[in-house]
Amino acid sequence: MPAGVPVSKTGAPLLGTITTRLNHLPTDFGPDFPVFSQEGKGEDIVRVEAPIPAGFAVVDVARVGEGLIEITALNHRNKERSPSVIRSWMEDFNGRGVVDHDGNGPLRLRVKGQGEWKITVSPLSVLRDLSERVEGVGPDVLAYAGPAVDLAIRHRNSRDDAWFQLEALRRSASRRRLYTGYKSGRSTVALTRGARLLIITCDSPWTITPREVTPHHNRKEGEIPPFWKRLR
Repeated sequence: MPAGVPVSKTGAPLLGTITTRLNHLPTDFGPDFPVFSQEGKGEDIVRVEAPIPAGFAVVDVARVGEGLIEITALNHRNKERSPSVIRSWMEDFNGRGVVDHDGNGPLRLRVKGQGEWKITVSPLSVLRDLSERVEGVGPDVLAYAGPAVDLAIRHRNSRDDAWFQLEALRRSASRRRLYTGYKSGRSTVALTRGARLLIITCDSPWTITPREVTPHHNRKEGEIPPFWKRLR
């Protein structure tokens, strides 16, 4: 986060902050708005009292304790929208997800889980840009709006049920799965030119490194480049 932008201990912007843009996503992905934050405990419904227009918004979650934590958006009929914004079993959880708000009334988020929590809703301008190597732990959302690249993915976890998933989400499109791995693993997948969100779902440490490539017309998003196929 740049100097001059106040942040909480979780790294999320503080309530009411007008954020500095950290990426190059087009504004039609989601315009800026004042940051909203709410604290609570146990199961609850968070009504975001901020003027959030239609588009994507970032949801940061910090929870103290253990067990399942799940955040879902509600539609105007109080039905949960799929997929979940956040779903994790990590103890003392800190993670980031994204929600596509339709602009019909206030954004409402259902919290399922135990323990004390804090939810912060921010514009896409807070997302880290994948123009260079990025690392993290647990669920996250990154921004990319550049030329075609290869993404070198690394993730580490010794649990038998651990898994890592990377999805791409363009504006006015559905999520596209780029990679799924289990326990500890590594792979390289192709990313085509253009703007999108990159959604990471996992309970482990990870790194993603973009690598320059020579563009070609047969390149398909999510494919394993031929050179890296030989190394697997």
